[in-house]
Amino acid sequence: EDAVLEVGRITDDKIILSNDEMDVINDKLRILKDNIKNNVKVKITYFVKDLSKDGGCYEIIEGIVKRIDEGRQLIILKDKKEIKMSDVIEIEY
Repeated sequence: EDAVLEVGRITDDKIILSNDEMDVINDKLRILKDNIKNNVKVKITYFVKDLSKDGGCYEIIEGIVKRIDEGRQLIILKDKKEIKMSDVIEIEY
């Protein structure tokens, strides 16, 4: 029964952003990095890969950005949640 439910579970494909859309995300990340000390609250929509099958789902998280780690390509929130920059499709603040 569990196997049947797993096969029937729907996952989303990861959206590939256009260069223009990526530029918008990168601009927002630069603004966030420049304003880290201001404790800007953000709402980030990002892709979470499914561990069992192809695809995944999109989640929205709200929080305050603690650090932008360009080396590891991560957005790190104050609650220690880490989001891969390549998984982000929208940032609102």
